[in-house]
Amino acid sequence: MSVNSMTGFSRTEFSNDKFEVTCEIKSVNHRFKDFRFRMHNSLNHLELEIRRMIEASLSRGSFDISIQTKKVLKNDESKIDFEKVKNFINSFKENMNFEGNLNPTHFLRPEFYKETLEEDKDALSDVVKSVCKDTIIELKKSRASEGEKLESILLANINVYRDEIKKVSDLRVNYKDNLEKKLLERLKEKELESEVDEPRFYKEIIYYLEKMDVDEELDRAVIHIDKLESIIKSDKKNSKGREIEFVLQEMNREINTIGSKSNTEEISNSVVKSKLALEKMREQALNIQ
Repeated sequence: MSVNSMTGFSRTEFSNDKFEVTCEIKSVNHRFKDFRFRMHNSLNHLELEIRRMIEASLSRGSFDISIQTKKVLKNDESKIDFEKVKNFINSFKENMNFEGNLNPTHFLRPEFYKETLEEDKDALSDVVKSVCKDTIIELKKSRASEGEKLESILLANINVYRDEIKKVSDLRVNYKDNLEKKLLERLKEKELESEVDEPRFYKEIIYYLEKMDVDEELDRAVIHIDKLESIIKSDKKNSKGREIEFVLQEMNREINTIGSKSNTEEISNSVVKSKLALEKMREQALNIQ
């Protein structure tokens, strides 16, 4: 795969006799890197390590990481610490002089849960890291799949740009004849054709031809096209998007200059089509890793 997108999604689920863990990661384009975590506070100590795992595999993007965990309870096991509940009720009634009934749902809050053993915390951390690693691998595949679509669009629009540059190159051959014809028509309209100083007339044509010469712009445009294709097809994994954006800026500069020097409808049409192709490529480049 030559191009990787910054857009992707992956989800991994895992369960054993102790835990159920689900990890989801969604990524979209971002100029640098951005991370947003949604997980229980007990997993906060893993945030930095998970960030490093993502950074090691994916160079750019905005990442939404969601991690859900659940302890698997045996049939005769409860996550509620009834001793805590009993102590709370006794203390509450003694100090508040309360004689009413308490709603059992009040004791479903985390502060009434049993304390997790340290070995369970370590085991859960290992499971979460393993699940996140698998999710990152799947996210990388997802971004590569999206990258295939981006590459297809880029190459198609490169061909459009190349074809229009070729048309301009072919049309410039007729510059001299078209310019001479146009000037003679103007002189005829002014009834000055018979008074033309021929050497001066052709000097003027040469002057305008030099002013409208686009050979350098066409040559540079072709070089940029080759450069863009080599970036897309290279084995380089990171910062391709930025490189592509830079080359597209150069291609746009060349076609703008050609447009400003153009004096024919055909060339102007090719300039417009080239700029449309560039705009489509710029839209895709924003999402390339």
